Amino acid sequence: MSLIATCLAIDKNPLHYLANILRYWKHISSENAFDWMPHVYESAIELAVKKEEEDASTLGYELRHRTKKELPELDIYKVQMPSLKENNNIQPRMHH
Repeated sequence: MSLIATCLAIDKNPLHYLANILRYWKHISSENAFDWMPHVYESAIELAVKKEEEDASTLGYELRHRTKKELPELDIYKVQMPSLKENNNIQPRMHH
């Protein structure tokens, strides 16, 4: 039976199931593949959401506690794009 047919047979929304498989694909491995089957995947989603929240919390803490010197300087105004005149390889297209 296909995954879609399985979802329909157990009254699960196949689009919801497949969308969540795509959304949480990083959390699926050979060790926990059974946890992501249509009849039990909701509990796996809950665990994945908790894991993502923990990871985001840890990342936020790390970023908040770094000094300015440790963080890379991002200044979009320092980036200079070459103009068409400077780059002889790019020629404007003429439409006839």
